[in-house]
Amino acid sequence: GEETAAAEEKTEPRPGETQEPTAEAGDEEREQAEPVEVVTDLTLENDDIQTRWTNKGAGLVKAVLKKYRASDGEQGKRPKLTLLKDFQEGRYGEVIESVVISSRGVTQKYSTDELVYRVTEQGGNRIVFTGQVGDKLQVRKTVTMPESGYHVEVDYAFYNRTDRKINLQYNLRGASGIMREKPETEYLGIRVGLRQGDEYDTAFYGPGDLPGTNESANLSWAAAVSHYFAAVTLPENDDWIKEVMCRPVTPTLLKEGKGRWKDESGGGGAAADGYPAPEVVLVSAETELSAGGTLTRSHRFVMAPKDEKVLKGYNAGLTHLIYYGLIPIFSRAMLSVLRWFYYLIPNYGLAIILLTLLVRGGLYP
Repeated sequence: GEETAAAEEKTEPRPGETQEPTAEAGDEEREQAEPVEVVTDLTLENDDIQTRWTNKGAGLVKAVLKKYRASDGEQGKRPKLTLLKDFQEGRYGEVIESVVISSRGVTQKYSTDELVYRVTEQGGNRIVFTGQVGDKLQVRKTVTMPESGYHVEVDYAFYNRTDRKINLQYNLRGASGIMREKPETEYLGIRVGLRQGDEYDTAFYGPGDLPGTNESANLSWAAAVSHYFAAVTLPENDDWIKEVMCRPVTPTLLKEGKGRWKDESGGGGAAADGYPAPEVVLVSAETELSAGGTLTRSHRFVMAPKDEKVLKGYNAGLTHLIYYGLIPIFSRAMLSVLRWFYYLIPNYGLAIILLTLLVRGGLYP
């Protein structure tokens, strides 16, 4: 319950905060009382990717890479690659999954991944979601699609609706699974970016390492990865990241009866078949938010091929997502030669044959 102590004086905004006027109480109460229908067909796209969003958790329903094809299906008839989806039905990625609010010795935790937001703006290249967390916090999420590129810009604004300061902590779920190229692969997992000044390194968590937690002091970003693709949560400023949680997600959650189920002949149902998918969660440090103040945080959600040219454009050491084997300098050299052959003859089959002949010639006799 809410304590009955006298309200504190309003304080000046802390660095990184702004002040917003409070809405009229009557209008606000009427708005909160109105039911909000769940929608799952909010679309943003450019020439490279197509994304579909829902107001349930303000989450990402599906991400399709337009210039790539799925690995299954007949040659020439394969569909465009669906890189991200709800691998466990109804469990969406790119959401604030929980919020902890502390004020005057009282701490309240809210599960927000199924919070139904209001869509306050939709059109052109952006969607704006607004949701209420309890009676203390308003969350506004803006998703913007650039004209080109393999990412969306995500801006969060957390508005303290009370007349006293509060402490805020939240968990940001990034990718909840990623499409794998084959059922079993050593490349599936999570990579966590670690920043050392202007240099970057990564820590890798394979399926056998999940669940796991990274509490390094220099956390910069986190990504769900497959052999050829990655889904990266890339904060504009990384000083708020306290830890990264790496979790497995199965198609069916047996204990809670959630997820996808397959029909069994004779009635009933059984857990859907499928391998666990990697899920990324960035845990924020606790931040003090002044009375009536707004805390803003921004990040890019990158859904991209592991192409060096593409990843270099995002900086932040994302090229470390590419694994070049035990002898990287040799692998990079071979890749450069392969690209040169492809430049001369735009056919990767012929380019690989020419590279093979070149290597065999260099090793002869």
